[in-house]
Amino acid sequence: MEYILTREDLETCIKFAINIYFAKGSGASRLTGQTRGLGTMINDWVGGKAIEIGIKNMLEQQSTNKELCLDFSIYQKGRIAEDPDVVKVKENGEERKPKLFLEFKNYGGKERWIGLTNEQFRTIERVIDGDLEKAYLIYASLQDNANDSEKRLDLLGAFLQVATKDEYAGLFDKFVKLGEIKIKIVCILTLKELKDNGTRFIPNEDYVYETNIFVETRQNVEMLEEIELVDYVIPKLNYRKYPYPSKIGDLHVQGTAKMYKKQNKESITYFIKCLTNVVINNEVLGEYKLDEGKVYKLEFGPAGRNPQLFKEVLWISAKKAIDLFGSDKRVAYIINEV
Repeated sequence: MEYILTREDLETCIKFAINIYFAKGSGASRLTGQTRGLGTMINDWVGGKAIEIGIKNMLEQQSTNKELCLDFSIYQKGRIAEDPDVVKVKENGEERKPKLFLEFKNYGGKERWIGLTNEQFRTIERVIDGDLEKAYLIYASLQDNANDSEKRLDLLGAFLQVATKDEYAGLFDKFVKLGEIKIKIVCILTLKELKDNGTRFIPNEDYVYETNIFVETRQNVEMLEEIELVDYVIPKLNYRKYPYPSKIGDLHVQGTAKMYKKQNKESITYFIKCLTNVVINNEVLGEYKLDEGKVYKLEFGPAGRNPQLFKEVLWISAKKAIDLFGSDKRVAYIINEV
């Protein structure tokens, strides 16, 4: 299920970002001290609001008598909004409160984890009186139908294509144009499903863990030291200088594989060679399918350059969430019940 973004949609998003810029002030980056300009505010807000508009329209397409009203309120800095993204429902012309708490999320495609901070979870839980099946997180992504791989998908670039005057003709042609930008639902899960399938991570105890942990490589492993796979479980060693995180649990190997160790003065690297097609299962990270005859580098450990965790969170790996809940079949149910 997908929705093609319109010029009116994009103008609504741009105006919202401008209103926030003037209402909240430009502010400054805590890291650099530099003032955040309008371009930064547009980049911060337009994508998320475009996602909300796209999901709203996809839901409405499944109904003949309901219109969903989005929240375009501007909140004070630091305040957690208690209202859902759909603040009102118009049914047969009559306005009422929604019967479900709907939270729309932008999925960029590279996220390792999705979910909520503990504070966000508790706020929603309180609003819905503890009925976790009454709250839905709907993730969607911005994609495009452009046939030209050289074109960039950027909402501001698409807006400037249609908003600028003739003297700027051609300047923004390298951006994907309106009519080719679509919003597609990635996964839908309830707050109960997040709680049942997610994992709670705590600052100073946990960090942001990598989830893309098996990376195909051309490494020749024949001369490397072999590591025994006891009971077909990946051993709990130090990976990339970090101890094996206890919250991740066991990585179970199904199929025939060998594990190898490469050590130099500064680092130790581990590899998996698949002698058959292999499936590796983990309760937290999900399922990984590895191909026969290929070698994979184990990228277990912290994610990115700064894996520090600043808030307590309840997360599910994006891979696992999409595997379990990556369907838009719930859309008709949600619009019927909301």
